[in-house]
Amino acid sequence: SALKVVKSAGRYAETARDEIKLLRRVMDANPSHRGRNHVVSFLDHFEQPSPGDNHICLVFEPLGENLLALIARHKKEGVAVDLVRAIAKQLLLGLQYLHDECDLVHTDIKPENIRE
Repeated sequence: SALKVVKSAGRYAETARDEIKLLRRVMDANPSHRGRNHVVSFLDHFEQPSPGDNHICLVFEPLGENLLALIARHKKEGVAVDLVRAIAKQLLLGLQYLHDECDLVHTDIKPENIRE
């Protein structure tokens, strides 16, 4: 599993709780939609005690490297067209799932947020 640990400061914790609500909506939506497999799976969350407060920890399925690393690795020759097409198709299917099944719009699409 992969962990995202959120700072315990009030605003960060509030944002994490909002994120958990959205992630639950994504997980509870139509599992048979063809784009569902192209969206990260949220597995669980828990609070980790720390001095003075608790950190919120989100648990996700483990993923591969992000698109930024792939681009950097192929910097000289560029990413192969067939791979670009496959990534674009998977990205669009995932976005279609979020939009059509979850009523969500992803507002932070960038190479760092696209993973294998």
